Amino acid sequence: MLASVGEDGYVRVWSAPVGGNSVGNDDDDDASPNIKTPTLMTPLAERAGEDVRSGLGRAFCVEWCESVGAIAVGFESGDVAFLETDGIHPETAGDDDGGSATLRTRGVVHAHADAVRGLAFHPASRRLASCGDDGFVCVHVGELPATTRWRPHGSEYARCVVWGEDGSALRSGGWDGTVRSVEP
Repeated sequence: MLASVGEDGYVRVWSAPVGGNSVGNDDDDDASPNIKTPTLMTPLAERAGEDVRSGLGRAFCVEWCESVGAIAVGFESGDVAFLETDGIHPETAGDDDGGSATLRTRGVVHAHADAVRGLAFHPASRRLASCGDDGFVCVHVGELPATTRWRPHGSEYARCVVWGEDGSALRSGGWDGTVRSVEP
């Protein structure tokens, strides 16, 4: 499954095949074999509206936290919302009920003083890293406020975060063009 966010305010969960073969358009004799025709997909779940976005603004990033059954969504307000993913299953796609599953809000944490630009979940330790336009890289435990904060890029924006393979180091990419490592 895949989660996405957009400027329309929706958080969507999709059933997407991973590692499958792309299918060309068999109806178009002029189609190049290197051009793939996208498949129209229906979201398994979606969420928007005042209950999610009231005062939070546009959603800029999303991270699937499968081991805790939640999706983390970073907003331009500096908040991170945690949405429940229980009950969302790929086999429910295309049901005749005309609707999709509901993503319930589990909690909202004010993580940054400006827009949240990146999220990275570490499944073994259940920690969520976030970074934002305020220059901070933060580590959260569950839905608790940031337990640790760094400014690895000085006063520059922090644009992305990723955990190292062994989980001991957290790396961030900044507006200053550097990748910095911090030890949480």
